[in-house]
Amino acid sequence: MTLHQIFSANKSTLEKAIALSDRDDILLLLGDGSYLAHLSIPGISLRVREKDLTGRGLPDNNAQWVTDDEWLQLTLTTDKTLSWF
Repeated sequence: MTLHQIFSANKSTLEKAIALSDRDDILLLLGDGSYLAHLSIPGISLRVREKDLTGRGLPDNNAQWVTDDEWLQLTLTTDKTLSWF
């Protein structure tokens, strides 16, 4: 299982991460990537760092919120971590 950390607000970056992800991978939107949290992509469960979403004043959406403690746990429990910028 891979944790894909997406820091870019560019939709094509997210699409590349999705294309290279497996079914059990986790896609986490961080920083400017939180601007993509409003997207609804069939079959893809997006997670977004709570502080990045609320800090930018973005509305509640379909993405699952992740606290900093949960983010830490994800980095510890996944086999690999990929960062996308």
